[in-house]
Amino acid sequence: MGFMQLHRPNWIATSMLCLFLVCAAACRSGDGEPLSRTDIARAQVNPQATNFLIQAQQALDRGILNRALAFADSAVALEPDLADAHFMRGRTLAAARQYGEAEQSYNEALARDPAYVIARFDLGNIAYGQDRFQEALTRYLEILEVGNLEDVGPEDLPASLEKDRITASLVQIGRTYVKLGAFDEARNAYDLALVVDSTDAMVHNDFGIMLRDDGDISRAILHARKALDLEPAMIDYRYFLGALLVQQGRYEDAIPYLEQVIAQRPWQQGAHFNLGQALIRTSQTDAGMQMLALADSVQLWQTDIDQTKANVDNDANRPENWIELGKAYLRAGRYVDAAEAFQYVLQFLPEHEAARYNMAVVWEKTGEVARARQLLRGILKTNPSHKPAQALLDQLKVSY
Repeated sequence: MGFMQLHRPNWIATSMLCLFLVCAAACRSGDGEPLSRTDIARAQVNPQATNFLIQAQQALDRGILNRALAFADSAVALEPDLADAHFMRGRTLAAARQYGEAEQSYNEALARDPAYVIARFDLGNIAYGQDRFQEALTRYLEILEVGNLEDVGPEDLPASLEKDRITASLVQIGRTYVKLGAFDEARNAYDLALVVDSTDAMVHNDFGIMLRDDGDISRAILHARKALDLEPAMIDYRYFLGALLVQQGRYEDAIPYLEQVIAQRPWQQGAHFNLGQALIRTSQTDAGMQMLALADSVQLWQTDIDQTKANVDNDANRPENWIELGKAYLRAGRYVDAAEAFQYVLQFLPEHEAARYNMAVVWEKTGEVARARQLLRGILKTNPSHKPAQALLDQLKVSY
């Protein structure tokens, strides 16, 4: 919850379970491709280490970070020369915000296999998230085996890299150049990414953001619309297009996009604000003023969330910080985010009373009545005097 969400495509999210069930090096030995160091190591890996890595990935997917790290450590102990083991350890440490140790593990993976590009990408992301932009840029360019993008075409990029790996790296290069204020270089990165794959919605959306920041609203709208056409379910793309249309003064066109965003994300302050402006500019003054008032309320929710997030970032080991963050999300109606905060506590402290009670509130709000009742009864079994739990349980009996 600390850093911005980076472009993390499917090739990075691929689970170790698939990796080890599908990619025994022998499967590639007859297709003419040279085997990497990791391919060779996988062919000889201790089966128990494979099992540890599968369990580590499963625990990481479920957010049980202490178990994921324990399994990754066990895999490293059994197979210290296997890059996959060090990479899994790095991913888990990064998820736990232990970025210094994560970088060490990623570098251990690269020491065993310099072609392990996922580790290099994640190192770039950590540097990016910590505002070490020049270092991040170096990491991303290393993946493409170039020093810069000047006069680089698709034919100059590594033939061994899959298309989505190339576009993911180019998107991050574009973002990083924007952070460095180098808009021409950023434009080159996005242009090249679209030559590689013109159907990548993330590339179009990111290019649109860069063009907006560079003042080219008309072209930004073209790419924002293309991104939404490619992935119409992406609410972020819908909001971005609506906001751009407001910025260009196309208020009637913007209104339906922003209304659709608010219907799915009633906590999105920018959507309320932009819709309020669009309504006022189209002579719907009363509705617009109401929407702007809602934007102010939503901003208060966001301020509350930002403050509690800062407490988590300062001390992620204090359960109370996660509880307060979850409650802030609850007040804003962001139930999925609230559940993640409470479940983070419960994975380490399954009997934590405040986390259990607030998780029951989430289940009640989202219609998971049976799960809410189960938690509430468990709380009252150990603490019969818990009045909020009893009140909510009584309410559920009446309402359902």
